[in-house]
Amino acid sequence: MPAHKKQQPRKPQTPFSPTKKRIAQEMRRDGSKLIDIADKLGVSTASVSRNLRKLGDLDDYHAKMPRSGRPRLLSSQKRVAIRDALLSGKFPDAAAAQRAMAPNVSPDTVRRACTQMGLVGRRRGRH
Repeated sequence: MPAHKKQQPRKPQTPFSPTKKRIAQEMRRDGSKLIDIADKLGVSTASVSRNLRKLGDLDDYHAKMPRSGRPRLLSSQKRVAIRDALLSGKFPDAAAAQRAMAPNVSPDTVRRACTQMGLVGRRRGRH
């Protein structure tokens, strides 16, 4: 029986910085081969190919591709608005902010978001 080699675990994909994206796109427009671009940037040709394909003809090197999957109920703008409202004292707790600003979202989701932002999502009970 042939001895099977253990497969090496795949390395995680590291996204290109905007500078690397710009260099790769400029070199490709000048007619450089993928292998030459990869050698200059110190990455694999697959990474160069993938990043150039994602970039397309755009010149915005900071643009992020929208993620697939279920969209978040609380957008980053809504999270910031809730945080600012809580810090200003407009609402006593996350549940009150949820009722006023995000009625379609569970109070637990808003509390969790507050906790992730470093706020306390609950008001202490009365003794």
